[in-house]
Amino acid sequence: MFRTRACFSIAFLVVSLFCITSVAKGNIIINWDFSNGLAGWQIVGGDVIATNYSDIPIDYKNTWDLSNWDNKMDGGFALTHNHSYMSTSVGIVTSGTPYSLSFDYAVAWSYVPENTTDLHPYGYFYVTIDGLTSDGIMHHGLGYKEVDWYASGSVAAKDVFTGSVYYDNFIQWPNADYKELFIDLGVFNPNISLEQIVGIDNITLSVVPTPVPSPFVLLGVGLACLSIFSRKLKRS
Repeated sequence: MFRTRACFSIAFLVVSLFCITSVAKGNIIINWDFSNGLAGWQIVGGDVIATNYSDIPIDYKNTWDLSNWDNKMDGGFALTHNHSYMSTSVGIVTSGTPYSLSFDYAVAWSYVPENTTDLHPYGYFYVTIDGLTSDGIMHHGLGYKEVDWYASGSVAAKDVFTGSVYYDNFIQWPNADYKELFIDLGVFNPNISLEQIVGIDNITLSVVPTPVPSPFVLLGVGLACLSIFSRKLKRS
């Protein structure tokens, strides 16, 4: 009788652990891989296009060696040149929940110090997140991330690099009931002597996973409790 109960308890514990860890996983709200072009995005200024690695304009390929872009810009991606702004919004159904945002990027830039007085030419792109609460108030600066690059003001230079951005918990106010999030991504080139292109891909907005104890730790605690329980039964 005891063995039957013990086996049932262990099975129940394992099933419970699976359910707990499943609930703890983050839920993806949306993932922009630009396979459908720029659908859902508003473009302000600049020349943003949706492309893939093989269809990158030939002028860009002749200017830079973009071979390492192929590892980051998988499939479709958004390609911007110098000044450009992209924005979109996402309706939120879960209030008071922390969210995370991640994306991949690829950059190529070059600088030719001809007919310019730029001492510290630089370029950068950024992403900002704002939130609209149910009372109609816009809260700015829930999230901000910036990637920049610099060149010497006296010598010609060029560079190509890739990377990823990730940040989470950008909604910190527990009483805020956000009904919509606004994501803006801008590329800025304050120096006309600096040429640059930026690729953006795999922009993912998701719910931050809720941390839970390791299932192995919980299983160990459960087995220990069963062992103590069995000893008490034998003694009685």
